[in-house]
Amino acid sequence: MSTPEIRDTRAAYRDALIEEHASYVRAGRTAAAEHVARVLLAEYDHDVTPAAPAAEPEPEPVKETAAAEPAPERAVEAPPVKKTAAARKTTARRPAGN
Repeated sequence: MSTPEIRDTRAAYRDALIEEHASYVRAGRTAAAEHVARVLLAEYDHDVTPAAPAAEPEPEPVKETAAAEPAPERAVEAPPVKKTAAARKTTARRPAGN
């Protein structure tokens, strides 16, 4: 009879914190990301900050055009809007004999 495999909860918790830090960075929540980074460094001796700032690749040049693209043509034109006259206001008639 073999013994069941015991899960390394410390490693699982560390991995969860690493993923949490990455999600905070993607969401732009720098304060929360910094807090989780400090916990990872203090408790697990794991540094999530990049070792050296990587050189950013140069952006590709944007192809410029002389004119903006025309709006797409419609296959069916919109139906014309009907103009209706506003209802006339009438005053209530008094019954005869008053």
